[in-house]
Amino acid sequence: MLLFGREVIGRTLRIGNTVFRVLEVEPYPHNKVSARYREVLSFKPGLIVAVGYRGICIPNITTDGGVVRLTKVEVDGKTFNRPKDISQALGIERPMRAYPLEIPD
Repeated sequence: MLLFGREVIGRTLRIGNTVFRVLEVEPYPHNKVSARYREVLSFKPGLIVAVGYRGICIPNITTDGGVVRLTKVEVDGKTFNRPKDISQALGIERPMRAYPLEIPD
């Protein structure tokens, strides 16, 4: 699965046992990822990898050309639009750890 940018909007995805729908994203092509976070580009495409910022995990989907930051998702009918809340809803606990991402059946 190689999605980038706005292609993921409206998609239903799964991380672990949590199914979620992507409502809004902010794409970052590889040349727009700041030097501080370039490590995220070393992960293979199709994963969720959070970058840490002031103690908060900011969730991103890795792609061939950069990352897509999740800015609004829906889980179990509830909408989350803050990085900390999105990460908690998806079970993301640590930055720079790869979480497999799947498209549910």
